[in-house]
Amino acid sequence: MDNKKPVNKKDNPPGKSDRAAKRDIAILKTSVLVLIAAIGVLLFFLLHARHTLSGHYDKLAESIEHIDELEKELDSLREYHIDSALLDKTGIIERSAEEFERILSSDLDQSEIVERLEYLKDVEKDYINRVGRLLDEYRDEAGKLQEEKGSLSRRKSQVSAELERTVEKYNSLKEKNEQLQQQIEKASLLTISELKLEAINVRGREEEPTKRARSADKIRVCFAVNENHVAKPGYRNFYIRFINPDNNVLAISEENTFEYRGEDILYSIKIPVDYQNEKEDMCIAWDEIDRFLTGYYKVTIHSEGRQLGYQMIELE
Repeated sequence: MDNKKPVNKKDNPPGKSDRAAKRDIAILKTSVLVLIAAIGVLLFFLLHARHTLSGHYDKLAESIEHIDELEKELDSLREYHIDSALLDKTGIIERSAEEFERILSSDLDQSEIVERLEYLKDVEKDYINRVGRLLDEYRDEAGKLQEEKGSLSRRKSQVSAELERTVEKYNSLKEKNEQLQQQIEKASLLTISELKLEAINVRGREEEPTKRARSADKIRVCFAVNENHVAKPGYRNFYIRFINPDNNVLAISEENTFEYRGEDILYSIKIPVDYQNEKEDMCIAWDEIDRFLTGYYKVTIHSEGRQLGYQMIELE
């Protein structure tokens, strides 16, 4: 209101006091209208600020909801070892929400409120961007891991197939090797030939074959150990068994035995031979102290646990 000097009634002419009163009333009305208009403008700005703040609040709520969705997705990616320190950054948004509530309840003017809300919005946006990049990185990593897993799975299948083929090849080679080993072992076995059994009559220095028991002085067997360059050279024992018509083995002692097919059996004569892979001709005779019996005499020849030959003659 304008400052006015005191008026001395004595100096004012008649009728001027009414005009002054009317002027004062007009000024008062104007002041009231100005005040009402100012209050209206203030209410407008307050409503606008409220609307603006409500919009920021809604956006912030949407952002928090979005962050919740991101957190759920992050939780689903924990198996890919997301750094827990990055997950703890969700506290930024929580603190931002608390800051937002504090701003709304503070006495700050609109410009300061908007400024702080914009700052919170930038913080929230930066965080969302960082989390989004993190998700993209881990999605890429997860995709790479899936591709690598698929590659490893295919490689595993290939290796399994190769291993199976290798095992089959090994088993086939093993079987062939066993067959070859059996053939070698079989080929390395000694054999005999030219086996001949006969009764001998001794007349002085001469020896003549005979078929009569009463004229026989001894029984002789001759054979040849065949040449075999696969067999291992060295000493071999040959066991000769002469068997009379009573099926008794002619032996000097009951202790003269060797193992054959899991049993200890008698032999008549044992002959050690230094076999050097060449043919060996051998003749062995049994001199009977008593007379020979009539009937069939047999001879068997053994070595290395095997029977190499069998022959039989009849004495009359």
